[in-house]
Amino acid sequence: MTFNIYLILIVFASILLISLGIYLLILSNKMRKEVLDDFARELYLKDWYKKIAEEIYGSDTIDKKEKEKEFLKSNNL
Repeated sequence: MTFNIYLILIVFASILLISLGIYLLILSNKMRKEVLDDFARELYLKDWYKKIAEEIYGSDTIDKKEKEKEFLKSNNL
C-alpha cells in the first residue's frame, strides 16, 4: 500500500519536473531569439549611423577614424 503511494508521488514529481524542463526550454529559446533580434537591430543601426556620418563628414574621415580605433584596440591602448 505505501509502495503505491510512493510510486504515485514519484510519477507526479517526474511529470512536474519534465513539464518545468519543457517550460524552461521554451523560455530560453524565446530569450535567445530576442537577444539575436536585438543584436541584428544594433548592427543595422550602427550601419545606418555610419552612412549618415559618411554623408556629413565624408568617407575619408570616417575610414581614418575607424583605422585609428582598430590600431588602438590592437595595441591595447
